[in-house]
Order: sequence, then structure tokens, then C-alpha cells
Amino acid sequence: FEISPSRDLSSTFFESPTISLKDFNTLGKAKPESSFKLEAKVSDDHKVKDVYILVNEEKVFYQKIDSAINTKPSLISANLPLQAGSNDIVIVARDNENLSQSYGLQIHRDIE
Repeated sequence: FEISPSRDLSSTFFESPTISLKDFNTLGKAKPESSFKLEAKVSDDHKVKDVYILVNEEKVFYQKIDSAINTKPSLISANLPLQAGSNDIVIVARDNENLSQSYGLQIHRDIE
């Protein structure tokens, strides 16, 4: 007894979005400023739907990506508020298939 698919399933597999940070080597280093400019590229095999950023579990940035099917990277830029001490930052990108990718990092803000 064999079951064969009635359609080609190779085109039904999707990948979650990818997130690439700009100036990755400067991230995580101590910052004295009360905000930090984060720049990133997000892309997907079909279409990125939106991106949001959490700082210490609080949503501080949201951007809907308005475009037709687009696999080219979308650039995002956000000024993130930093509290004194450690700041946990999570970037989340979602696509039209409701797949998501998250990227976490920590930035320490020094106060003298």
C-alpha cells in the first residue's frame, strides 16, 4: 500500500524570517547614553509582515512592512530607550505564514 501526494509538496515549506544587525561588534558594550540606535535588516523567503522590538519586556518599536511579495531585505531603524544597568533587547520578525524569528541581545548602560 503506497500513498503518493496529489501535489508537489516541495513548494509548501517555508522558512522563518532572518534578522541581521548592523554594527554587530559594537553591540553589548557599555553605553552611557539613555538611548541606543539599533539598525537591522529583515528578510524572508516570501514576505516579512512586521517587526517589533522589546526592551526589558516592554514593546518600544513596531513596524508593519507594507509591500507585495518581497524577498528583498527591509531595513529597520529604532532608537531604543536604555535603563541604567542591563537591558534585555528582543527583536521579532514575523512573516505572512505566521512564522517568526527572534534575536536577543543585552546592552549595559553605565551611569557614573
